[in-house]
Amino acid sequence: MKRTLIYLLMGLGVAIFVSVTGLVWSVPQRVELSLYNQRMETLGARVPNKQIVIIDIDEASMDRVGTWPWRRSVHADLLHKLRGWGAKVIAYDVYFLKESPFPEDDARHAAEIKEAKDVVIASMFSDQYTTKLGEDDSPSTPTLITPLAMLGGLPAYVNYSHDMDAQIRRSNGLQRQGANSFAYQVVKLWQPERAPALEARYGLDQYLLHFSGPPQSYVTVSYTNVLNEVLDPRADPRLNELIEVPAGVNPEKFTYKDLFKDKIVLIGSSAGSLHDVFATPFVGSGDSAKVRNMAGVEIHANHIDTLLRGDEYVDAPGWQNIAVTIVVSLLFASLIGLVGPLTGLLAAVTIGIAYLTLNGLIFSTQHYWLNLFDPLVALGVDYGVLFAYRFFVEEREKRRVRGTLNRYVSPKAVTELLKDESAMPSLRSQRRLVTILFSDIAGFTTMSEQMPVDEVERILNEYLTAMTQIVFDNDGTLDKYIGDAVMAVWGNVGSTDPAGNALRASKTAIEMQEKLSELRQKWLSEGMVPLQVRIGLNTGEALCGNFGSPLKMDFTVIGDTVNTAARLEGLNKDMNTNIMISHSTYELVKDHTTTRYLGPISAKGKAEKILVYELSGWRGGDSDVFGAKTQVTGQDGTMIGRRLTKMGSTIFGSGTRTGSQTLFGNRPPSDHAKTQTGQTAAPGAATTVGQATQAGGKTLPAGLRGDFARTRTNSDAVNPPADFGATSPGTEALPPVGKPPEAQA
Repeated sequence: MKRTLIYLLMGLGVAIFVSVTGLVWSVPQRVELSLYNQRMETLGARVPNKQIVIIDIDEASMDRVGTWPWRRSVHADLLHKLRGWGAKVIAYDVYFLKESPFPEDDARHAAEIKEAKDVVIASMFSDQYTTKLGEDDSPSTPTLITPLAMLGGLPAYVNYSHDMDAQIRRSNGLQRQGANSFAYQVVKLWQPERAPALEARYGLDQYLLHFSGPPQSYVTVSYTNVLNEVLDPRADPRLNELIEVPAGVNPEKFTYKDLFKDKIVLIGSSAGSLHDVFATPFVGSGDSAKVRNMAGVEIHANHIDTLLRGDEYVDAPGWQNIAVTIVVSLLFASLIGLVGPLTGLLAAVTIGIAYLTLNGLIFSTQHYWLNLFDPLVALGVDYGVLFAYRFFVEEREKRRVRGTLNRYVSPKAVTELLKDESAMPSLRSQRRLVTILFSDIAGFTTMSEQMPVDEVERILNEYLTAMTQIVFDNDGTLDKYIGDAVMAVWGNVGSTDPAGNALRASKTAIEMQEKLSELRQKWLSEGMVPLQVRIGLNTGEALCGNFGSPLKMDFTVIGDTVNTAARLEGLNKDMNTNIMISHSTYELVKDHTTTRYLGPISAKGKAEKILVYELSGWRGGDSDVFGAKTQVTGQDGTMIGRRLTKMGSTIFGSGTRTGSQTLFGNRPPSDHAKTQTGQTAAPGAATTVGQATQAGGKTLPAGLRGDFARTRTNSDAVNPPADFGATSPGTEALPPVGKPPEAQA
């Protein structure tokens, strides 16, 4: 949980950093604007409004009429024709700011405007940058510059806001300082009933224009062609592409009256020499600015079309873009702890594609512009920062944990433990429910003093290697070697399943005894003394962690649970058993193992007696919880699996039988064993047990042989212990053990 919280906080920090950077640094903003253009290009052009027609003061017209500015009589002639053809709204995207040198032309022009009624004429706010064509230099005072008063008409400002990349994408509001925008004034004349709704919807706010396509998407005809009434595709090739002859009209009889009747007619210039072209999200094909950029009059056409359709784009406020960036960043940060670098990269790409798709859908269907660049950058930065943190901080901790665990568990187990990033074991102290195994070689200290040093080293290393491998094979932790003793733990790392850990520990104990049986055969064939091992198991809570000093640390467990396991190992000697388990362990393994209740016993350092059991094998008929069944059947038909009862006969030959079969076991030495003739042997005297006095041509030491002749005839035992000696007339039976608590009166 703490690890995930760290990732989330780092993801939040990355998102805020990226968002703030995007607000104050122009590069991310320029990239986002470019991505906006890409989205517009991806959506493609739409069919422009056929009610809008542009009369273009193009280069061809400039060549025919002459140098700009033209005499206003030319404009009067055009207005006269448009009025006669029935144009509904006429709008000049041309500044008429001062009187011309020809007063009669001004008067005639004013008369035509008055006759045409409601002609829109461009005005401007001088406090904003503009390259709008004019007949003279524009004034610099921050006021609304209106057309020549004598001309009449309806002034409307033509200013637009430029983004930092000098492209026009958005309006400058419907109204400003009591004046209407050029596009809004045209729409008010075209559909006056829509004015209140438009003002309520847009007010003074800016909004993004919905461009119909690249430059020259709207029906456009050359100024002089209209003036001269030339409607010949050969004279103007664009006519074939842009003019759509209405149904029922003979194309050969199609006239300008058919083109302009009841239409919105915009008059403006695309001539490069007049500098009234601008960059927009759509770029035309070609190299010249005229083709690649859009004439101001066509920008007005797109604006008018946007208002008529009501399909403008809206850019999300800054707080929403920051919120989206944070959400995307936190989503990735929440996953980073569950995956590795390659999967993390795939996750980042997947989240990026998902957001790209969602962003595109919102843009295309809702016309809502959410930032695309910042969230994608946050994903990339998240990946780099979080995995760098994992590598330099967590991986360093992971290497430390691996280095420590390699001393206690198998390499395979270490790999499995560290594979799950979210469950990586911690070396910090914590209380956990564990099962402890203690094993000790009976009489090894005395025996080692009588053997050559190199033999002691060889046998002990061979024994410890075999026992350690069994611990590792059963997912245990090798806590330490204490001389010839082995301490192993289950549950301090990895699995937190108490029953599974107790079963693995029990399986380890049984396999240790089996492996010891194999080693005895080898050692006896080499003339060496066989070893006997006692094992104690206990389950309980213990403090697990890395303890010690900065000079030397040990990953170990401490607590009363550990002490009790050590006491049980030692009590095997008194109870003549091989594997002794506590009641807490018994409760966890009883359904899968064969056990024998030994009763409450006193243990050193314990004020109260503890209940103990002897563990001898797996219970017959149960599925092997570890997935591997064996097919060895015990003498009473109730045990399927590994049995300790076969070890005595395997190592020491066949014992004598009285009634049922009884097998030898690996009893600890006894100082008062019975002989086969029923007499008590003196301490240290040799005792004959069947043919077991000779093994591999060697005579066993006196202290080790007599122990195997002892037996029990206790009827309270559910299953006989695995190390019963061969019975014979006159052998002494051990005292009966107590009944389990539930069977006592």
